[in-house]
Amino acid sequence: MGFCTSLTAGNLRASLMEFRQKFPHVELATVERPRAHLETALRNGTVDILVVTGNVPSSNSNTKLLWSERVLVVMSEEHPLVTREVVYWTDLQGQTLILS
Repeated sequence: MGFCTSLTAGNLRASLMEFRQKFPHVELATVERPRAHLETALRNGTVDILVVTGNVPSSNSNTKLLWSERVLVVMSEEHPLVTREVVYWTDLQGQTLILS
């Protein structure tokens, strides 16, 4: 299984831990790589499953939504977007972002 996100916390970590508890005799090998490398690995059969965010890696793959997570934006009280109830990614164009 390939992934390109952190395993330190969140739904992926919880799901893998639950899988190991339910299926202790199944060997699960994981690999963390950049998304482009994972897409190539899926196409050439190096990995069987990808857990990725965003768009579908390729048109000839089967996909299933596992979960959705809200992303929070933290900004100063003086920021022009601070009064918005919802901020879209496009609203952040040209802004400096720090992502985990």
